[in-house]
Amino acid sequence: KTSETVASNFAIKVLNKFSPVIPILICCSSIGAVIGNFFAASSVSASAGYSGELPKIFSLVQRKTRTPIFALFSQLIVSLAFLTIDFQKLLNYSAFITWLFYLLSLCCLLKIKLTDKKTRK
Repeated sequence: KTSETVASNFAIKVLNKFSPVIPILICCSSIGAVIGNFFAASSVSASAGYSGELPKIFSLVQRKTRTPIFALFSQLIVSLAFLTIDFQKLLNYSAFITWLFYLLSLCCLLKIKLTDKKTRK
């Protein structure tokens, strides 16, 4: 099964014999983005646990590396549960949730701008 992507088509036209390297680079980039998202989300969970918005257990960190162990572990459990879902459904769910959070962030920023006298300029 093959699929055509913009990066692959570009690589074939421009790089000729080096075009097989592009899918490997795309894979490395995707893995890096997933790892970054994994640690960013666990840091948000740990901060929410520290401030009391989530249970305090989420704020537990490993002493030596200061890694939020419970937040990472809970995210791992949720991620493993999502592996049982069909990929297309998972993609649709995650896209919907992402745009929902963008919309909520925009609404919160507008509310702050309209209600806080210090931010009106």
